[in-house]
Parts: sequence; structure tokens; C-alpha cells
Amino acid sequence: MLRVLERSCVLAVAVSLAACAGLAPEARADYYRYDWTQEITERSKRYTIWGTGEERHGYEVAYKGPRVIVRGSTTNSDTYECPGVDSVSSWMAVADDPDSASRSFTSASTAAVASQLGGSYLVTTTNWSADDINIRVVSSCTNDWIAYPYFTKSLVEYLEDWVAGLLQGTPDWVALVVKSFAWFSSASRASSGEAPVQAERAGNVFRLRDGTNRLALSFRQSRHSRRPPAIYLATNPSAADCRARRLHVPVIDGSGAALIELRCHGLKRGATARVTIRKGIRRTFPLHEGKGTMHIRLDKPPGTVEPLVHLSTRPSNAPCRTVRHRLRLTRTTMDLRLAGRCGRAARDAVGALYVGGLLAAGSDASG
Repeated sequence: MLRVLERSCVLAVAVSLAACAGLAPEARADYYRYDWTQEITERSKRYTIWGTGEERHGYEVAYKGPRVIVRGSTTNSDTYECPGVDSVSSWMAVADDPDSASRSFTSASTAAVASQLGGSYLVTTTNWSADDINIRVVSSCTNDWIAYPYFTKSLVEYLEDWVAGLLQGTPDWVALVVKSFAWFSSASRASSGEAPVQAERAGNVFRLRDGTNRLALSFRQSRHSRRPPAIYLATNPSAADCRARRLHVPVIDGSGAALIELRCHGLKRGATARVTIRKGIRRTFPLHEGKGTMHIRLDKPPGTVEPLVHLSTRPSNAPCRTVRHRLRLTRTTMDLRLAGRCGRAARDAVGALYVGGLLAAGSDASG
């Protein structure tokens, strides 16, 4: 359950805590132009235009962009461009190291427009974790958008294999492109893990066993949303000895995937976990001039995975700041106290509390 125990004159700036992400300001903007040294793989075909007899040779080349650091609780807006006169035909942002594969981020781009008009495209990535993440933007570029039209990727095709490769130190960039961009119809089914399932409104049930359990789901959310969803976890029986070890939630242009790793011991036959994906919990409250405090208590599943807490203001430039915080974690709860100060211009301003990430089933998701 989410309990906002105290609130008044609450601030909303970036809160650099483990398990608590604040307002995500724009961090930086860089420009990257792909070249042949970054090529991952390519494909091509020759064909004839029906009716005109024109012969064409179309090709598509996949490139790996440079590593980009997105600081905790910030947003990067970087520009990418294909070589020469080629145009983008697909793209995605991926975690680039094991630690980043246990954090949450969302990315969106203008690539769909650039695929038709040509030129550069903007990729905006928001890191909703308090710690930094390392990502790379993988893009495919083509000289012929008729032969290779813009493709909307499905994150679930790569998620489990990609994370497994990062953890083992052997990420397979070619397999990432082939599976995620569906370059071959059968490639996307050649996964070493179980096929991820589409998140259902009533939740998805997974069988559990002793040892490591990996639960993978795909979901959709608003393309313009930069926030990760709330992911509710419940076990049956409720006293099952399972601990959440890892959560990775990338969302690309509204197409998202969640990979949850549970470690279980002493389970009885028939034990299950139910995972339900919803919009994050959201609460609003008035801001006032002067000092104030907020006390937030969250129920979380046992384990090391912590919920994400985001505080913001409307208007976003309200003169509020954090002056101190205290975070306490127990096996099943997160207790956060924030103290802040707002200036005179904060009159009539509104604060917003957003909670996402992995939560215990039964947490209050209304509002």
C-alpha cells in the first residue's frame, strides 16, 4: 500500500537516492553521425519496379552508436543521422552493461518522420533510476524506403537474450538486430528463453520453481509518456519465499517490456506469481511558501528491487528544493522522508507524486 503520511509545501527537484528518482531535467544534447566503422551487419536485394521495369538495388545497414551515459534522474536529447543520403528504417535504445540492465528508462524519437523526409532524428531518453545508465542507440539505415520501409520494433524479441548476454559479458549485436528488427521471419522466434507474453489487464500468472525464475512481459503505453509503469507482484501462496533480484523495464516509443528475476526457495508444487502492469500511482497536492515535509511509505516485494518515486511541480519552474531526506528499507517496505522549502512564487503551484517500478500487490493504485 502507498501511504502519504505527511505532506505540506513539498518540493520537487531531482532526488538522488537509491530507489528514488526526482524530476528528470534535460541533461545534455549531442550529435552523432553513423559511419562504416560502427556497422553491425547488413542486407540487400535487387528487384524490378512493376509497370516501369526499373531495376533497383536496395540495402539496409545496421549501426551501433557510441555509448551514452544518462545520469540518474535526467533526460538526454541526442541527435543521430545516417551516412550519406540514407534514411533511418528502424532504431532502438538498449542497456549497454549489466548494471544498466537492472534499471528503468524510456526512449522516444522522431525517426518515423525522418524515415520519410530524410535527415537527422532526435532520440530522447529519460532515466527514471537514481543511478546512471549506459545505453547505445542501434539504428538501421537504408537507401530505399520502398524495399525497406520503417519498421516498428518489438522489444520483447531481444530482451531476455540481450540481458543474458550482458550478464555473461557476451552481448550479441547481430542477433539483437536480426531479432528486434525482424530481418528474418523465423529469427525472432529463435530465443533461448521462453517467449514473453502480452500483459493482460487482469494480470499474468507464471509458475514458479526453486531457484531463479525469469518473468517476461510486453506491454504498451502512451508513446509520449516517459514514465515506467507500476508493476504489481503477488505470489501464491503469499508466504512463498521469493525475492526480487532484478527488474529491467525499457520502453521505446510506447512499446515496453518488463523482465523480472525472482529467486525462490522451499516452494511447494503449484506455486505461482501474478504480475499485473498498470499506470503508475499518481497523487497531487498543493504547494505553499515556506518549509514542508513529506513522508512516503511503500509496500514492496521482498528483495533488492526498489520502487521508483518521482516528484514534480506544476509549473515545472516552481522555486522548490530538497533540503534533506531519509530513506529506510525493510524486507517489504520503503520509508522515505523528504524535507524541502518553496519560495514565494510557489503560491498556487501543485506538486505531483508518481510511483512506479516493482510494487507489492495491494498497493493503492487509484488516483
